[in-house]
Amino acid sequence: QTFDSEEPGGVWAEKTKGMIKFFRHIRQNLLMENKTGKYFKYAIGEILLVVIGILIALQINNWNEENKKKALLITNIKSIAKDIQADIFDIQKVNKSLHNQIAHAINEVYSKTGIPFYLYTSRINDKGVKILKQQ
Repeated sequence: QTFDSEEPGGVWAEKTKGMIKFFRHIRQNLLMENKTGKYFKYAIGEILLVVIGILIALQINNWNEENKKKALLITNIKSIAKDIQADIFDIQKVNKSLHNQIAHAINEVYSKTGIPFYLYTSRINDKGVKILKQQ
């Protein structure tokens, strides 16, 4: 047996048909016995059950949508963090290259002029980079 409700022989199709017949039988009995008060109570109860079922389904759907949004947010944050790490690596390479070029230029000036220059190494403020690396 299959659970596909769209198949003619599916279990859900059979149960739905059986439930419809059951409720139709109750309605007909109440109307035939002139018990309109009970019929209205029954009808209101049935409406409430449907409304409660719809509200539960909407709540589950909202919960699923929130989970999807959170997962997408986490994926995006991880992607941004990876991009930042790649940018940090590139900046460090450029910084090293610039330091080497400056040192080379100072050595050239010193060798041609004889004027001493002192190279003071500067460092990028990398506290934020270290924090990111620790995480």
